[in-house]
Amino acid sequence: KASWLNKGFKSTDFNLVTAHIIFTLLVYSLIQVYLNIEKLNDLANKTMEALRYEESLGENATIMYAGGYYAALDNDEGLYYVAFLEGEPLKRFRKWIKEFINQKYRIPDDP
Repeated sequence: KASWLNKGFKSTDFNLVTAHIIFTLLVYSLIQVYLNIEKLNDLANKTMEALRYEESLGENATIMYAGGYYAALDNDEGLYYVAFLEGEPLKRFRKWIKEFINQKYRIPDDP
């Protein structure tokens, strides 16, 4: 945008100057919106496995989700955050753990 102004935009007509400024700002804003959308699309295309790989956590990783954000942590760090849960999140976590353990160690059904 600065190069346009350096080449000598010499009009003194108010409407032409205003149109030039608005056009310059509009183009700049649209380019920024496009770049932000591309960045968000790239982020959305990443899978949990890709995040795990990028963080070099290996198989023993904990993925935590809160308020629209998520993080890939190693198990020790994930357990540290779980230790400080309170109220409703703690109840939901305990319920999930109980169901997971019951599912993992349930008696097989008879055929």
